[in-house]
Amino acid sequence: MSATVQANCSDLQAHIAALALGDLEPSEELLEHLAKCPPCRTALCAYVRCARMKHKRGYTAPSPALRERILAACSETTPQTEQSS
Repeated sequence: MSATVQANCSDLQAHIAALALGDLEPSEELLEHLAKCPPCRTALCAYVRCARMKHKRGYTAPSPALRERILAACSETTPQTEQSS
């Protein structure tokens, strides 16, 4: 996977999560990316599972500040895929 695609994947994570939560209508760019990117499709499935658990158990949404801290922590700890030569 190229560095450009990795950066794009990282940039799209918040959109993918919002899509899974039903807070976002997908853009054509996002749909095209999901069609071509197995890791992002996997992330979408994980977000959907979390959203379903949230709904099933009646969780309330986190505060905007907590949500931002969680998203920031996730982006800091996401392992980068090494490129093979």
